[in-house]
Amino acid sequence: MCGIAGYFSTRKAIEDGPDRLGKMCEALRHRGPDDHGQFVQPENGIGLAMRRLSIIDINGGHQPMRDPTSGISIVFNGEIYNYRELAKELESSGVRLESKSDTEVLLKEFSLRGPDCLSMLNGMFAFAAWDERRRRLFLARDRIGVKPLYYMWQDGLLVFASEIKGILASGLVSPKMNRQAVWDYLSFRFVPGPETIWDGIMKLQPGHCLSIGADNAAPRIEKYWGLYRGDGDFSGSEAEAQKCFAGLFEDAVKLRLESSDVPVGVFLSGGLDSSAIASAAVGLGHKNFHTFSIGYKDSEFSELPFAREVSKSIGSIHHEAELRADEFPRLMPTVQRHADEPLADLTCVPLLILSREAAQHVKVVMGGEGADEFLGGYDFNSRAAFHKLAGIARQFPGIPQILKSLSGAGLGGRALQRLALATACAEEKANRRCEIQMSWVFDEPEKAELFAIDGMLNSWRITDSEYASIAAHDPVQQLMLLYQHSWLVEDLLMKGDKMTMAASLEMRCPFLDYRLADFANRLPSCMKVKGNSTFSFSTKNLLREYAKGRIPESIIKRPKRGFPLPAYAWLAGPLKSWVEGLLRDSQLLRESGRKCVMDIMEMASRGDADSAHKVWNVAVMEIWMREWNAKL
Repeated sequence: MCGIAGYFSTRKAIEDGPDRLGKMCEALRHRGPDDHGQFVQPENGIGLAMRRLSIIDINGGHQPMRDPTSGISIVFNGEIYNYRELAKELESSGVRLESKSDTEVLLKEFSLRGPDCLSMLNGMFAFAAWDERRRRLFLARDRIGVKPLYYMWQDGLLVFASEIKGILASGLVSPKMNRQAVWDYLSFRFVPGPETIWDGIMKLQPGHCLSIGADNAAPRIEKYWGLYRGDGDFSGSEAEAQKCFAGLFEDAVKLRLESSDVPVGVFLSGGLDSSAIASAAVGLGHKNFHTFSIGYKDSEFSELPFAREVSKSIGSIHHEAELRADEFPRLMPTVQRHADEPLADLTCVPLLILSREAAQHVKVVMGGEGADEFLGGYDFNSRAAFHKLAGIARQFPGIPQILKSLSGAGLGGRALQRLALATACAEEKANRRCEIQMSWVFDEPEKAELFAIDGMLNSWRITDSEYASIAAHDPVQQLMLLYQHSWLVEDLLMKGDKMTMAASLEMRCPFLDYRLADFANRLPSCMKVKGNSTFSFSTKNLLREYAKGRIPESIIKRPKRGFPLPAYAWLAGPLKSWVEGLLRDSQLLRESGRKCVMDIMEMASRGDADSAHKVWNVAVMEIWMREWNAKL
């Protein structure tokens, strides 16, 4: 795991190139405290730099790495999990390897096959390869988007880095806030790609690559891989699906355990996803590994008892951390500094604390990211299943009225009431939107009234554009595809990368193995979200079946809780005055909007969840702007 950075000028040499690279590297020190290196060719306008966290071939994986035969140099952030298999194939074809590192394997593959080698890689990565003979730079990001990669192109100059702060440290960029990105953040609570919070700085999207040569007017960006977006073409039985899932999942865990020369631990929440990973590791013969959990003094939110139960059942070496209310104001600026962009996911704070605890014992952990998005988790998938049933019910005259009458009479319980409501709803975009965006915060009229930003594009353009390509799918499949491209990449994976790397810790995600992700998307939604005779739905059915007999039954049956956090409840107590101060001084609000926001704060302090989301969205942006000294 590393942080990479560099530049390429198609017009002129960069003055003080090594010094600029040094500053970019220093901005990424937390990503790789073990080693660093530079490659500079002033005559070609190229500079590459890296910071290394040594995990594979600790002594032989120094970067930048150069292949003298092809003249290609590379800097690489991430892991190629199938590098041993690729190394054997290279050696059998006569290629000599000087090290046991996955970086050299990637370098040789790229030297031989160029961009076509991307189809052979199973891993999480962002890398830059410089072809000296062709004077051409190539960047690529992994299929799912586990590892971030940013770039800026202006007047014949390309600057790139693993984090935005690396680009800013180059001194080659004049940062200016992107007003449209701020507008979109206020709805999504993250900045949707490919844009960023800074004008001109972009995210290279998952499954994409960028190439630029000395004779190019602009970089060329291409999509080399995409998630399966069909409507479920798996034709096997449920038993066959279960067997295939188990094989892919266990192989994904195995690869992430074995592709390391240092110990690997597990983030253990006490929920289904992380518990399944830990149990799979035990089943693969790994014993006495470290597990890590975080909790709070408030027992309503703490999942420590459940994590302890799982740890005891698998025999792990368990560690616990605790978050206190008074740590929140102290850590939030640090979180927003490491996040690069405003990210109103408050679980960044406990994840940073947990990562710091884990980094005292291991360099690598596995986490459960992706299970909900690919296997049908979250309550919104249950709601989508109701819409699917409702679509069937509407085809029969009289059924909607019967359901409405039964529900109105108080018969059938909550499940029937939900079905009646879904059946009564017309299939309109507004109703679909309610299910699509569980993270949606401010709508367009609210933003226009409250915030001093005018003339922006409607933020729904992002989701509506994505939805248009999958409108024919069933509601459950639609939501999973939408969240795989938005929430997963821009919130969960950004949070996971930035908070773990802030502690010099690498996180690996077995559920995001591209083979498992592709398989899951080919399954019909009924195999992932299952209904029963009482009109209730069981999410992540494949994973629950896999977990039976492997982890305690109480964990399998627990409802999804995400990463529970008392920060919303703290708005009524220990954090109230601090947050009120942030709102009063917010640089985004119109004068006429300040009282409205304080009224929202009052509702939030009384326990209104929607108001609490809005309060934290504004507060986080204010914290971010102060930390980065940013002005609209």
